[in-house]
Amino acid sequence: MHPEIGHAAQKNPAILFACRYVFAKALVRLQRLQPCAGSLIRGQKLVKPTNRPLSPHLGIYKWGPAMLVSILHRATGDALALLGAPILVWWLYSISAGPESYEFFTGIMTTIPGFIVMIGMTFALFEHTYSGLRHFVLDAGAGYELQTNKLWSAAVPVLALFSTAALWFFISSKLIG
Repeated sequence: MHPEIGHAAQKNPAILFACRYVFAKALVRLQRLQPCAGSLIRGQKLVKPTNRPLSPHLGIYKWGPAMLVSILHRATGDALALLGAPILVWWLYSISAGPESYEFFTGIMTTIPGFIVMIGMTFALFEHTYSGLRHFVLDAGAGYELQTNKLWSAAVPVLALFSTAALWFFISSKLIG
């Protein structure tokens, strides 16, 4: 026994009883951990073999619209943060740096790859916004009914695609005509 515990136990028998009780329980637990047939020893831990998976896996879950919206929300948030924000800063800098810098920016962003990136960022912005509004409604306590949740989960990417197409149709009509 630790010297400080022994000294305290001499003054208070309740502490001695508590220490003996804790150590006795620990000893019983250690005796239960003796290797049995079929057990594997990994480091210091004893592991009993089972046929169950260690954690849930994607193969267990039935794919649904809420899973798609959740994954899209995270992916579009990352895209906006890692690609959209630097493009926005570059655009604002090119405006403030003068006409040559702005010409360079528009020259790159009006190429086919530039349009693809900008259309993708527009979709990411709309999808992330609509998904955020869906989460805002869910946080308010509404929309947890199964059919309502599935409806709004399916509507988010559709609305994002429609909004992206409508905005770029408007932009292209202004650029062309």
